[in-house]
Amino acid sequence: MIYRLLLSVILICLTSSCIGLNNTASLATNFQVKIINHQGLPIAHVEAKWLNTNHHVKSDLHGDIQLTLHKDTKYLILQAAGYDIKKIHISDIKQNTIVMNHPNEQFTEKRKKELFDFNWKFNKGDGEFSTPNYNDTLWRKINLPHDFSIESDFDLQATEKHSYLPGGIGWYRKEFTLPETDKNKTIQIQFDGIYLNAKIWLNGQLIGQQREGYTSRYFDLTSHINFGEQNILAVRVNNDTSKGPNSRWYTGSGIYRHTWLIKTNKLRVKNWGTFITTPVVNKQEATVNIETTIINEHKTDQNFILKTLIKTAEGDVVATVNSSVLVNGKSSTPIKQNLAIKSPETWSIESPTLYYAQSKIIQNNELVDDYISSFGARTINFSHEKGFTLNGITTKIKGVCVHHDGGLALGAAVPEAVWERRLRKLKSIGVNAIRTAHNPMAPEYMDMLDRMGFLVMHEFTDKWEAPYNPFHIKDWQQDFAATIDQHRNHPSVIIYSVGNEHGDAGDKAVQKHLATLTDFVRKKDPSRLVTSALERGKDGNLDIRTDDLLAAAKHQDVFGMNYGEQWYSELEAKNNNLVFIGTESYRYYMSTQTKRNAFIENNQWLYYLNKPYMTGSFIWAGISYMGETDIATDLGLLDTSGFSTPSALLYESMWSDKPVVNIAVYKQDPDEHGLDTSTKKRTGIDRFPQWKYPNLVISWDHHEKESVDIVTYANTEIVELYVNDTFIGRQRTLDVPNRIMKWRNVPWYPGEVKAVGISGGKIIAEQKITSTSEPKKIHLTTDKLYLSSNQQDVAQIEVQVTDKEGNKVPHAQNLLYFSVKGKGKMLGVSNGNGSSKNMDVQLPVYEKNKEYAFEGRLLAILQANDTPGEITLTVTGKNLEPATIQIFTR
Repeated sequence: MIYRLLLSVILICLTSSCIGLNNTASLATNFQVKIINHQGLPIAHVEAKWLNTNHHVKSDLHGDIQLTLHKDTKYLILQAAGYDIKKIHISDIKQNTIVMNHPNEQFTEKRKKELFDFNWKFNKGDGEFSTPNYNDTLWRKINLPHDFSIESDFDLQATEKHSYLPGGIGWYRKEFTLPETDKNKTIQIQFDGIYLNAKIWLNGQLIGQQREGYTSRYFDLTSHINFGEQNILAVRVNNDTSKGPNSRWYTGSGIYRHTWLIKTNKLRVKNWGTFITTPVVNKQEATVNIETTIINEHKTDQNFILKTLIKTAEGDVVATVNSSVLVNGKSSTPIKQNLAIKSPETWSIESPTLYYAQSKIIQNNELVDDYISSFGARTINFSHEKGFTLNGITTKIKGVCVHHDGGLALGAAVPEAVWERRLRKLKSIGVNAIRTAHNPMAPEYMDMLDRMGFLVMHEFTDKWEAPYNPFHIKDWQQDFAATIDQHRNHPSVIIYSVGNEHGDAGDKAVQKHLATLTDFVRKKDPSRLVTSALERGKDGNLDIRTDDLLAAAKHQDVFGMNYGEQWYSELEAKNNNLVFIGTESYRYYMSTQTKRNAFIENNQWLYYLNKPYMTGSFIWAGISYMGETDIATDLGLLDTSGFSTPSALLYESMWSDKPVVNIAVYKQDPDEHGLDTSTKKRTGIDRFPQWKYPNLVISWDHHEKESVDIVTYANTEIVELYVNDTFIGRQRTLDVPNRIMKWRNVPWYPGEVKAVGISGGKIIAEQKITSTSEPKKIHLTTDKLYLSSNQQDVAQIEVQVTDKEGNKVPHAQNLLYFSVKGKGKMLGVSNGNGSSKNMDVQLPVYEKNKEYAFEGRLLAILQANDTPGEITLTVTGKNLEPATIQIFTR
């Protein structure tokens, strides 16, 4: 399936002699490009690059890009988050527009997939609400996605695993009508995520149940629909946590992902019914193998032509094949076809080019069904000799684990644009891989990972038993199968994981179930390897522990283990054919072979650099998440609001391709580890200090001290440190094996501290922190100035408390007030601080008109309604100059 959005690029020449890009001889050396979508809305953050050059520019918030024509290339590459990459020859750029694809609107001719999120009614509580004639006029009107747990008050008597927020039972009802002309159609409804234990009724008839909370599932409505009349869809969600948690982290409650209504003919391609692989890819040709499952709901046999076309993002057909097919009545048949793309553009981290397979069922010269699948031309492999290779090139996996929640502003109901902002920030740090910890993610999220060039470890589940996975033993096969069917065409997915920390590796029952799961996944999708995240377990006899792990590893294609880097050499000595992947790794500290909580300041990533069979790892965590040990954790490279944390500074210095020098100041003794020094006792995540990071601030406001301790992280040869341009010292990176460069007793004076990165005798990077004065102002910046008035689009406003010079005050905790007027609403506001130790300033999530700043900042999320116009956000605070920003909707 594919969707299309027209991305129009209006080219405005800056000299009177320019008459259009199709006449390159008269093209100005410099010209301006405005990027808009099919509604005329400017698109921000579009990156333009001339092929084979390092010339990159980005559009501003008004969609404008200033380009300089390069004589040595004639191809322009355009890329925007959420859009397919566009490669276009300069001679093909017309005076007005370039067409790009965006997966947001259905454009197939015979199949309709309609967003079914609007005009639902909700009631928290239980009752006999499935009957069509029940009077629901007093129920609350809502749009999906919806998380009813996030609307509640924090209750410290509840479980921290669910962020001290309750679950419960909730009901959803929706009225809808389908025309008589749909009588001969098949009507299905697809739920992309309901948590938990959902039952679905149509017109009082039970049509299905979805117990697991993360897997997309679709149900046939056809036989129970009253065509031409009112229909009542009812959904009961049961996430009752009164007897204890059913997950180790915050899940949310309700229909928290999108819902879709799908209309097709009786002869059709099965939903998620294509399986596309590219076993051979080189510069000359990409082999494309497609298996398409056709469903025939007619009583009689059906003859037809299955025509498959391979298209580029621009719509150009690059391969086609026709097959004559007979499918018996009331049955389904898989059809195999082989094609070849000449001179293919490969999918890669740097250039994630997508192709589209259009499957057409043609009968008696008429189109009956039209199904679109996206895929990438790429090859993947894991081997002891070369590690992980993408398109034949050894590639280290620089991964992070990411949960499904959107932080305290949103809970589990997360708009696509929020993930775009977060993933863009992770990419800028140098992250190239995501582990879906520990369940299937939303379909639009997976599409985004394809388009943005991330590698993915697709994980099916956490533990295998109650209470944290109560339905696994009964339902795993149907849930795994549905997930594979839906996501197997994603080029980003390089490996599957069948579970996380699912029992002792030496347990024979654990080994047996691991074998069952991995065998099933291999048979369902032979194109990828399978692993699981084995538990490190408690400290114990090294020989016994490694033997147990190797016994379990017999059922893995790639050895996957959480927090086990210190044992790799021992394991490799016992089995020199192993390939390792760190399914979960500490951000900062290392264990020893005999002690887990050893607090060794030697980052695990350094283990992976020089040995190819150590393919890479996934840091815990990429983004701080809700629950498990507190309202929210502080374990991410980004916090729950998507702001970078000090730990991101270290990974940027190790993972980024650009020159980096970063600087931060210790709030603790640099050599004191594993204990909260402010309280000397462990609460919340402090009970698990091995996961923590040193207490650092990016601040030069230390008036109470004569000297401070500083850390710098750099990928340059030399770092020099200055305070107010006074030279403090110089260190060589090679002299700091763990890449954690400490500077002790640095004299503090008001002004600034600056770190300078030097390589080859030249300054190539610089970072500084400046002193600030008292909070005086509020500063607002937005990721978008223009929104679609579709009740879905959001703008994310970064709010800063600044001094009179406009510098963010890093210690500011002012209470800020928000006023929204116009054609939208405040969807959520959060400061990224999820600690229950701050309950005196921890406002309920549903309190959207005020919030305390944390570290001088917070995030506000505005959502457009269905009426074009303007949204005006005003932010005020005591003794602060107010700030206002306008967002435009169309």
